[in-house]
Amino acid sequence: MTNLRNCKGYTLIELIIVIVIALIVVVNVVVIPTNNAWWTSDGVLKELRVDHPTITEVIKTKRNLFSYSEITVREGSQTITYFLDSNVLFNYTFHK
Repeated sequence: MTNLRNCKGYTLIELIIVIVIALIVVVNVVVIPTNNAWWTSDGVLKELRVDHPTITEVIKTKRNLFSYSEITVREGSQTITYFLDSNVLFNYTFHK
């Protein structure tokens, strides 16, 4: 009988564990911080009111993970759509 500890190479279980750990690292480092889901309606409304004090409410939101999110607000009697880029630190960038 051969001793399994003296064999060279990796077992299938060890390979699967390494792949799972690598996937967890990739998701936490690349995907989660860069997606566009890091915002709240109240936070967006407060941030928009800094430059546009006549905005009264957020009417509709459309959250997109890998492109700009769409925020529709009421400014006076008009409805305006802003495109929002956010990150994990809740930093917002708006585009019309």
